[in-house]
Amino acid sequence: MQNTVHEYFSWKDRFMKTSWAIGLLSALLILIFVGYDIHLQKEYLYEETRADARNLVKLVESDLSRTMGSFSQIFGSLEEHLEAHHNNRMDSPGLRRVIDELVLRNNYLSALLILDSQGQVLDWNNNFQKPDLSQRNYFHFHKVNYFNGLYIGLPQPSLLNQEQMIAGISKAIHNQNQSLDKVLVAIIDLKYFQRQYLSLFDEPGMTLTISSPAGHIYARIPDRNGLVGQQRQAYGSNEEATEARNKLAVQQAVNDYPFLVTVEMDPATLVSAWKDKTFLLVITSGAFVLGLLLLTCHNVCYRRRQRDAMEKLRMDSLHDPETQFLNLDKALDQAKLEIKRANRTKAPFSVIMVGLENTSPSDLAKSSGNRKKQMAEVLESTAEVVRKSSRETDILSRYGDHEFLLLLPDTDMQGAMIYARKVRDNLKKRHCARSGREFNITFGIGVTQWAPTEADLSGALHRVDSALYEARKSGSNAIRWIPHNLGTEDTSSSVVWLHTKTGQNYKPDAAK
Repeated sequence: MQNTVHEYFSWKDRFMKTSWAIGLLSALLILIFVGYDIHLQKEYLYEETRADARNLVKLVESDLSRTMGSFSQIFGSLEEHLEAHHNNRMDSPGLRRVIDELVLRNNYLSALLILDSQGQVLDWNNNFQKPDLSQRNYFHFHKVNYFNGLYIGLPQPSLLNQEQMIAGISKAIHNQNQSLDKVLVAIIDLKYFQRQYLSLFDEPGMTLTISSPAGHIYARIPDRNGLVGQQRQAYGSNEEATEARNKLAVQQAVNDYPFLVTVEMDPATLVSAWKDKTFLLVITSGAFVLGLLLLTCHNVCYRRRQRDAMEKLRMDSLHDPETQFLNLDKALDQAKLEIKRANRTKAPFSVIMVGLENTSPSDLAKSSGNRKKQMAEVLESTAEVVRKSSRETDILSRYGDHEFLLLLPDTDMQGAMIYARKVRDNLKKRHCARSGREFNITFGIGVTQWAPTEADLSGALHRVDSALYEARKSGSNAIRWIPHNLGTEDTSSSVVWLHTKTGQNYKPDAAK
């Protein structure tokens, strides 16, 4: 039964430890899962942003290719008109109408010009004084190079308006001997790109850059630092490489044209958006984990209180509530184990019984309630003296209403008498008080020793009870003992050999 109880409480302890382990492990797994999910959301946001940037790059690249392709049609229309009217003068009204119509039809054009082989304007769509364009890159390139395709000039300020940034797209017309005859030039106001793509890049932190492979910037959205017209290295220098690492950038070249389209996203903006998206998840998961830990703590505390309550019930069932000594059944169970050990080791085993006497009538309280309190105090005081006088190996038990049974393993009769005298001397010094009045504890003590020939404790209990009876008859605070080798025929009769502490024997009157 004792092993079963210990196994039950051991199981309770393991269960509480397991509950804590499961609760903490669950909380840890939830935190890992939430952290991993937050990480995935961040990666998904980055990948989603890259995908959006790639789509925007393709959109801008496709639109630029279509716009650049339209210049071939514009210059083709001019060439057809010039061939059909090659005998007419260059500034004829018919040619002017063609130029004006082409400019109106294509809103990205700010000017359309026909230059001679020296860079002078033969005809254009403006009425201002014709400027000298011989040093502009879109003309000078054809002057020094034989090239039949479209040349896209670098961004530069307009000669007519220095605050306006323009780019010239030009195509050369050569004579039969391959000398330069004319140059057709289309001027683009670079603000066109701002108007064209601004709506696509209105999200914070997102930037569009249209540049040449050498880093000349044609368009920048948003252009807070006025970078249009400037040149930057194409992610080769340390500064640009650092900038590229600090941003999410997608770059693509425009097919058949010397343009690079770059879309960049500031990671700080993405992180801010990511934080906004994950804030609620963090709060929710944190509250859930906290609730789980509180629930686990509540469950473990409840189990611990339950275990403690059951342990208290178990201890109460094994102990006398007034003295906290073992109850008689538990003491006798332990006595069986001690008898088995004594049989195996040939060790002595003694028994003492302490019986309290009634206090004198003059000292007792009149009411039964006060009498009970007085006797309870006497019991507690006696138990305290016995406990302090005993060893840890001694078995202390409540035997009756006013008796205590003391089982002394590894103790012979001489040692038991020494123990009994110690208890007697300490009890004689103990005073109790009730209602302002003091009284002494009166008692009797019986002593005997278990006989090795006995199978259980019943014979020793009979002898020690008889010794206590004689101690009570002989007067207050007396000690009487019976040897363990007293014959059975004698213990069953009314004649009992009792030995005083001086070793003198006396034989009571049989008639008594």
